[in-house]
Amino acid sequence: NTRMVCSTMLSPMLSLLSALLLLPFQICFAEAFSIEAKWTDLSHQVNAITPARSGHVAFAPLDKPYSPLIFGGYLEEKDDSTGEMTRYAGNDMWKWSGANRGWTKVDYADENVMPQPRLAAAMCLVNDRPVLFGGWDPQTAGTGGVILDKLDEFDTKSDAWNVADAQFTDGPTSRHVALSLPDGTALIHNHRCTDHVLIYSDSGFHKQSTTGQAPSSRGLHAATVAGNNAVIFGGAEQSGTMNNEAFVLDTTTWEWRRIQIKNSECMPCPRAGPCLVSVGENCALLFGGAEATETGLNPRGDLWALRFDPDEGSGRWELLIDDKGGGSSVVEGCPPPRNAATLSEIEHTAEDGEIQTSFVLQGGWHPFVRTYNDCFILSVSLKQ
Repeated sequence: NTRMVCSTMLSPMLSLLSALLLLPFQICFAEAFSIEAKWTDLSHQVNAITPARSGHVAFAPLDKPYSPLIFGGYLEEKDDSTGEMTRYAGNDMWKWSGANRGWTKVDYADENVMPQPRLAAAMCLVNDRPVLFGGWDPQTAGTGGVILDKLDEFDTKSDAWNVADAQFTDGPTSRHVALSLPDGTALIHNHRCTDHVLIYSDSGFHKQSTTGQAPSSRGLHAATVAGNNAVIFGGAEQSGTMNNEAFVLDTTTWEWRRIQIKNSECMPCPRAGPCLVSVGENCALLFGGAEATETGLNPRGDLWALRFDPDEGSGRWELLIDDKGGGSSVVEGCPPPRNAATLSEIEHTAEDGEIQTSFVLQGGWHPFVRTYNDCFILSVSLKQ
């Protein structure tokens, strides 16, 4: 499962000639890197989150960046009296307690003060405060539920919730993304953000105008922060059309660039609800999601690396782990294909040009077949 981009080199004769003539000469190399990835199944070794769920959110406290927590989602469990599967939105929270223990349920300080159940929300840090943004509460089946415009804050010291004073200024929002930026603010991107993004700080919301080639209106996309850049991939338009575009937003100039893929013959299929995480400032990993097919939604379990140059606006995809088309196909040692899962960093070291990092995969859904609560660890090594 190793892929390498080879350096571009000048011929030895040309290099020798340049040296002999003592002419000014610049040798440009395409930066070489190699990346290895491996899944480890801990499902039968650690404590699992129950019930199984999808569409939840994940975040990590500022003082414990490798101890992620997850909140809410669409829960699925079997009714012992009827044998049927029931699904409902949740508002519980679980904490990663390490590879020896797994997940531990968080006991809220006050069970009477907590966010209403939801899925398809977003959550990230604003300075040191975890903030929950919007989401969808399906409520009673058949009613359509309610899309939320509320913000809730969680105190990781006291395990207490409180309702923030602010609310979305452009209306209720779900199926959006929220990212913690280096300056302590949060960036929110939803289906309304065609010429701007929303920035949330201690003083509330404001619309930040953007330039360049921005993503079209979409939801169920994935996003991550890489240095001063926000990276967005995929998602679905309100018509249901999915895409496989990748965009990078410079959060210092607020200019969008659509990443031009140099090897467009080898790239992920259009999909919604995947996981996207960064490994360094110029590399992102994509896992899973669901693609639209003639027979319905098909879950994916493939793993890709996107190496990109934010200044040039170009990139290259590398397939690290194939999923044999996804669906019901399961590659030995790998998680079953799914969408609406979370992938959270639990370990990170960087030394001598090598990054080693690990992520925990939680939950997800094989559409209309099964919801997962297994536990897989993704270990990644990147050398450059």
